[in-house]
Amino acid sequence: MAYKCKHFKIYELVDPVTYKARGQLSWELMDERLLRLIDKLRDTFGPATINTWKWGGKFRWSGLRTPACNIGARRSQHRYGRAADMKFKNIKPAAIRKAIRLDSEYWKKQGVCCVENGTKTWLHVDVRNTKKIKWVNP
Repeated sequence: MAYKCKHFKIYELVDPVTYKARGQLSWELMDERLLRLIDKLRDTFGPATINTWKWGGKFRWSGLRTPACNIGARRSQHRYGRAADMKFKNIKPAAIRKAIRLDSEYWKKQGVCCVENGTKTWLHVDVRNTKKIKWVNP
């Protein structure tokens, strides 16, 4: 295993069925670039959650989306372990998007490849093979 997050446990990145079946081996399903990026975003913008099912929360598909998931696009980066929908405790997603736009070269070097516009309660980020940060609407 190349990288495990400093700030997130694997059950925060996968659904309960995947976690039950694979446990710590679920790290293998996640792209290392995404793991490093979400740690950097957490370091910069403070406490955040991704999946909350472990604590009785409603989020189970904010990280990896297996074939059992029926939400989102069929070719979403979530399907490949390359996307996360992050909910920050102390800052609104719009403020983070603004910070990324203001210093896009820095954030591109940190691994941000795509940011979703318009989501009010979470920040969608993903990693992919692209030269510039892609901004998409949900």
